[in-house]
Amino acid sequence: MEVADRVLEILEIMRETELWAAEYYKSCLLLCPESERDFFSKLSIEKNKHTQYISVIKAYCLKNPDYFELNVPFDAELAKKAISSIKDNIRRIQKWEIKYDQLANIAAEMEESIIRHRYGKIFKINHQNHLKLLNEISEDTIRHHKMVSEKTNKQ
Repeated sequence: MEVADRVLEILEIMRETELWAAEYYKSCLLLCPESERDFFSKLSIEKNKHTQYISVIKAYCLKNPDYFELNVPFDAELAKKAISSIKDNIRRIQKWEIKYDQLANIAAEMEESIIRHRYGKIFKINHQNHLKLLNEISEDTIRHHKMVSEKTNKQ
């Protein structure tokens, strides 16, 4: 597999992870009290913003594949398992198999999984704006993890 194909594959997995994380937070609205709706809504909105950023980077990679290099290993199978886990948790929320007080713990585990992917370090990109987008996603994810972890400590 060529480097450009591998980069595009990784970017698609990253986009899917963020998309399903957004859906997870949106699903949390089914169980959370009115006072918590803003918390989960904002997280969902930010995750959707990340999917847009990754789509922009993918489009740039399609036009300029030589501007991308792989920097650190990325375990695609592990990332796909994380996506499956997120989808399973969404299904469990929809079937009322998860309680409200479990949502933040599950979210903290999900964000920790995303952090481990090291989005900002996977690639070397010869374009500062796109590197900034990946770094922003990484910084947001660390902040999300902190937010949901703090919520678990309050419950």
